[in-house]
Amino acid sequence: MRNNHAVNQKKMSFLQKLYFKLDIPPDLTNGNFVEIRGNSNVCVHGCKKILLYTTEEVRVRLTGCVLSVSGNDLYCTAYHSGNIEIDGIINSVSYMEDK
Repeated sequence: MRNNHAVNQKKMSFLQKLYFKLDIPPDLTNGNFVEIRGNSNVCVHGCKKILLYTTEEVRVRLTGCVLSVSGNDLYCTAYHSGNIEIDGIINSVSYMEDK
């Protein structure tokens, strides 16, 4: 019987093997990265599309999921090169399955 770990490593790309060896979590390697600064700022890297934009919720599509930022007086301070920055009073940040 083959070692499943060895078989899985053969199917990995060079970068995937490197990330595995360096113990970098897979969610950091898909281009999605979320920074939360207190309860007043969220910076999202890897944004594909803005799906919803109101003062109470901003919803964006990322690779493989949708991110929702909920709060009050939300506004977008920057959107460029797949990065979005949201300011306001942030109550929650949640991931949803991309449908």
